[in-house]
Amino acid sequence: MPSMPLMPSITSTATLNKRLCSNDYCDYDEDNEEEDGEDGEDENNQKDLLCFAQNFQSDLKHLAAHHIKIFFKNKPFYCGGKIPKNMLINCDNILTVINYDIIDSVKKSYFFLRNHDSATQLLGEVTGDIRLVSSILHKLSAENVPQQFAGGMLILYLKYVEGVEVE
Repeated sequence: MPSMPLMPSITSTATLNKRLCSNDYCDYDEDNEEEDGEDGEDENNQKDLLCFAQNFQSDLKHLAAHHIKIFFKNKPFYCGGKIPKNMLINCDNILTVINYDIIDSVKKSYFFLRNHDSATQLLGEVTGDIRLVSSILHKLSAENVPQQFAGGMLILYLKYVEGVEVE
């Protein structure tokens, strides 16, 4: 499967600024930009940063939703059939994907799995919970899910595909 770019390619900084600064408060005009070192450089940098910040959170949520949709597209619901889109793409799940890092999600995963399956005792080999978490992280990597989203996607996978009760 070919990898998909995370963001559309942007040819120049001016194009980026024009795209991000689409409202009246943050109009960006490359022609009126002052040369480096002249008065107003700090003001222009602050405007550019403000414009970027205004859309960042929204763009990040859309990107997270896009990766949730793509990754879970062909994954089975733990109780059979496809995972309903309205269950999968919601505010709580998007925030989970954005806010969980890999370390925290692995710790939580082992906790959830310990409560889900009492057969996590060491029997001379790697336990099932470790194998499962490792397998899911490998799937996320193989399907080009950004590392920043892998932690939250791990939690969602346990919830929707494995049927693990997560808090």
